[in-house]
Amino acid sequence: MTVQKIVGIGLFIISCGCTLRANLLIGDIVSEVNRLLPKGRVIPTYGFVRHRFFDILTEYRRLYPDGKLLRRLYIWGAMGFACWIGSVAYLFFSGAGSVGYIPRHR
Repeated sequence: MTVQKIVGIGLFIISCGCTLRANLLIGDIVSEVNRLLPKGRVIPTYGFVRHRFFDILTEYRRLYPDGKLLRRLYIWGAMGFACWIGSVAYLFFSGAGSVGYIPRHR
């Protein structure tokens, strides 16, 4: 395995870890919001709540104006996206992602 592939795969694994951490922070945000909401308006913590993402963020901003968890969510998401773009660009531009095509000169 070449160094280029190791660097590209390493950046991809880092991006997956950052994205996973950002998703876990969404769960923490939902828990924090549910602590302060009345029983009738509680956001379910089970199942797929991503379709209510913007509602959750709006409610979190209303309840917590300083938004420390939201800031960390944005930072982890940005780092994950940047590492993903970096891994794709590195593999693309370094040639490590090629299928081994070697042009023959005549």
